[in-house]
Amino acid sequence: MTLPLSHFFAVTESGSLYRVYSDDGAGRPGMEKLALLGESAIHAGGKMEGDVSDRIGIMHDLGLAVYFPLSGPHNPPRPDLVSVAWLETPHTSKIVALFLEEADAKEFLESSFFKSNFLIKLWQLLKDSELPSKKLVKKMKAIYCTLATLITIGDDHPRFVLDSAFARLLK
Repeated sequence: MTLPLSHFFAVTESGSLYRVYSDDGAGRPGMEKLALLGESAIHAGGKMEGDVSDRIGIMHDLGLAVYFPLSGPHNPPRPDLVSVAWLETPHTSKIVALFLEEADAKEFLESSFFKSNFLIKLWQLLKDSELPSKKLVKKMKAIYCTLATLITIGDDHPRFVLDSAFARLLK
């Protein structure tokens, strides 16, 4: 049996690099900001943590957020189907790319490409079931890393829950 993913890395529009983890050692999921190139309310080293029953919502249009899973059509319900009033902590800025390896995330953050929002462009390409050209995909390592991270997280992770848009990419 393969263990579920314990952590991944996210680069956000604000120029932040987060380590997102399913368990802090005490059973709580959370996020730690490892680096910041821009300005943000959360400083490098800052954390957003939940309680033992919380989940990390991975939302294409909002960012990452800790939320309490109420009942719904997906168990736990997808974060985009939960009222934002239930978000327990501030959310990050929009996700630009996701990574399984910290070194890849740092390399991307330090490049000039992270501002071009690859993930949102990918979603727009796939929205109508269109696939990007092989040439385009080969040039964008961040898209590969993001898709690999989404696939590794999967649609049944006990702590990391994809929103409906990201879950659609896995089908």
